[in-house]
Amino acid sequence: MTATQSLTIAANSMGLVNKYAKQADAIYAGDLPIRRAGGATHTADLTRLRADACAESATTTRNAEQVIAHAGVAGTAAETLVRTGLTHGVGWAEVLGAQSDAALAAKHAAETACSAAETTEAAAKALDADRNATVEANNAVKYRQAAEREAAAATKLADQAEKLAAAARAAEATRTGSGCAPSRTPATRGHGRPTRKPTTCGPRLSGTSPGSRPASPSPSTRPPTTRRGGPSSSRTSRPARAPPPRPQPMRSPIRSRASTGWSTSRRRRRFAPRRRSRSATPRS
Repeated sequence: MTATQSLTIAANSMGLVNKYAKQADAIYAGDLPIRRAGGATHTADLTRLRADACAESATTTRNAEQVIAHAGVAGTAAETLVRTGLTHGVGWAEVLGAQSDAALAAKHAAETACSAAETTEAAAKALDADRNATVEANNAVKYRQAAEREAAAATKLADQAEKLAAAARAAEATRTGSGCAPSRTPATRGHGRPTRKPTTCGPRLSGTSPGSRPASPSPSTRPPTTRRGGPSSSRTSRPARAPPPRPQPMRSPIRSRASTGWSTSRRRRRFAPRRRSRSATPRS
């Protein structure tokens, strides 16, 4: 492959690298408002363009080095001709030198475009990371606030539970100290169960012992009571109900013996054997 062909390939590759770098820059500029609005960016496209640009930059570098190598060979041949006194073909060495300089410039341009694409990708990823970090920081603040609320609620519940436990302990101590705890005696009932002594666990009145019952109020302090159905009753008296009629025995269509003039009871009394009374003394 001649130096001219290698220089042509290097120039084309350099153009592709420049194209990919410009596309990446345009995508980055278009993602700025989208990123501020919280939308989805095209960082993956920037990564693809950066990879393509760097690949073409490697192609440009390889062909540029070939052009530089050809130019070096041509320069050495031209020096040999000049030393021998022959001047024919020395101008071609100058042309190859110019191609070598162009290939070197294309190489540097492709490397610069590749670096620009990498910088664009890095800037996009940095902005994405910053946005993600901001979102994560906001979420962390929300999570911390939620955790503080939950901790406050848990503390409140713990205080309520402690108060309930203290009230339960106080009630148990009061019940035990006032003799309200039920006690069983060895005496048993008919079924073999121990009897339970009655206790009064209500509020103790002044002047009464733990096991004594409060005195009943005097007749003067009792509220007036009215009997049911009295004059002060709001219900009206109901009339007495009449007793239901007694059921009449059913008459058989067959004529009884009583209608024939002979009493069955008389006949039984007549022919029945005489019973001995229990009070009679046995015969000796």
